[in-house]
Parts: sequence; structure tokens; C-alpha cells
Amino acid sequence: MLTVRHHDQVRELILTTRLTRAVRFRVSAFVCRGFLIDTGFPRVRSELLAYLEREPVQGAIVTHWHEDHAGNVTALAERGVPVVVSEETLRAHRAMPTVPPYRWAIWGHPRPGSIVPRSSEHPFTLVPTPGHTDDHIAVWDAETRTLFSGDLFLGVKASFVHAEESVAALIASLERVAALGPERMFDAHRGLVDRPVAALRAKIEWLEKTASAVRTALANGVPEGAIVAKLLGGEAPVAFFSLGQVSRRNFVRVIRADARAGVRSP
Repeated sequence: MLTVRHHDQVRELILTTRLTRAVRFRVSAFVCRGFLIDTGFPRVRSELLAYLEREPVQGAIVTHWHEDHAGNVTALAERGVPVVVSEETLRAHRAMPTVPPYRWAIWGHPRPGSIVPRSSEHPFTLVPTPGHTDDHIAVWDAETRTLFSGDLFLGVKASFVHAEESVAALIASLERVAALGPERMFDAHRGLVDRPVAALRAKIEWLEKTASAVRTALANGVPEGAIVAKLLGGEAPVAFFSLGQVSRRNFVRVIRADARAGVRSP
């Protein structure tokens, strides 16, 4: 299902299936100034392509390689839509193995293909924002002071993460976009975020405080499960559904990994 929500000159394309609605997952792509920001996931390919037949765009921009954001890159390229996508994102997307069962059930498996997307001039600034993934970018529209944050924000206290993420890098990226002073921010899973600078600052503060507490607990030999229970409110339901691939325990583990690598949050 594709539902359109209008925010002045921004159109939010809310992409869902019966399963994603049942588990309260949603992904949004956005159309701004004639460009599609993110391409949605494979299970909504037909709905997205039908919409773009009715409402053509000049091109598309991809924030990162995950299949709920880059899942329809090949389909757009096959139809001649110019796609702005970094080499790192394209490489990770093409090298993706079979997606884990929970992600296949929710998003479907992308069809990377061998087509080289045609790039296009666009009016935005692409801001490197690693942390969620190494290739992650945010899309900044300086003219309207609007930020499309992809999976950078996800909520002030969002603490269920993949094992390969970096909390230290995420904090630095949040600082980078907060310094832009966005007046509007669109999150790929939450839509329009109220008072974006305050929300970004609140997330930075929470991450720094929580990461410090986790490091202290780890140094004192507190078990991971106890840290999750005491500092993070217990494990998230998605951890069970994903068989631990996305979890709050991973949040503790990536902080441990950052510390071992000598990378500390500001």
C-alpha cells in the first residue's frame, strides 16, 4: 500500500504491507523539488512504480544500502529514472547476500541487477552521516532548511541496532546535522519530526549519557543482559522477531566495540 501525505511542497509516500502494519513497521520515501528520496522496499515495488507513472520525478536519491531504502534502485534504473547513489552504497547493495528471514518477510529481497544508474543534477546537499551504516547520507535542502534524515534519527531513545553500527559515529553525525539548524526534518520511519534541532540535541544527550553509563557498567563487569534490563528498559520485541540481529543487546555490544577500537563519543 502507498499512502500520500502532503507537507506543503514535500510529499511523503508512506509504504506499508499487511505484515508491516501488523508489526507496526512503516517506511516513507519523500518527493521534494521533483526528486524521490529513497526508493522503498521490494514488496511495494509495483505500488511505487505505478505512483511514479502517474507522478514522474526528475530523479531519485538513496540514503543508504538497506533494502527498505535502496530496494527498488534497479527497477527505477530500468525505467530510465536517474538515481543518485554513492559507489559505496551501490557496492554494498549489489554484494548483499540473501537477506535474513525476518527482513525477507517484511521487506522482501532486492534485485540488485547489473544496471549502472544514471546520476542527475539536484538542488540538495548530501551530508555524510555514518553510524547506522558506513555509507549513510542525509539530504539537506538549504533553500527550505529541510532535512531528510533517512535512518539517522529514528527517535530520541531508539536503542535497538544492528551489530555493525557505531554509536560514536552516530553521535558525530547527529552533531553535524544539528549544526545545520533544520527547521523541518523527515525521518524515514517516523515521518515529520517536531522541533528537529531540539529532537536531535535530545538524542545526542541521551546517547552520550547512556553510552557513558554502559561503558562504566561494562568496566565493572556487569553482564550485557543486566545492562539492557537496567539502562535500556529491557529487550525490544524486534530482537525476538529478528532472532537478535536487531536488538538492545547489540547497542551494548557496539559501545563495547567502539571502546575497544579507541573510539569514544564526544
